[in-house]
Amino acid sequence: MLEAIPPGAGGEYQLTDALHASCAEDGLLALELAGDRYDIGDKFGYMKAILEIGLRRKELSPMLLDYLHELVSRPEYARVPASGAGAIRQSGD
Repeated sequence: MLEAIPPGAGGEYQLTDALHASCAEDGLLALELAGDRYDIGDKFGYMKAILEIGLRRKELSPMLLDYLHELVSRPEYARVPASGAGAIRQSGD
């Protein structure tokens, strides 16, 4: 299926384009799922997914929370006013 679809946004193949083509040819069945959606094709979305899934695991959550608390207490990661939402100062800035 993907061989017949030209690359989409950013030169990447888009799943939605493949689904649309498949639907037109063969029909499509779908199941609506409840839960969170993560955009792992985006670097920040990927990081959010890893952190949230890690925090949901009881064997990882305590260690991950301790590590995150340690990180955000470091001066090099202190929040500073910036044009981007949630921007942080990193060492060397």
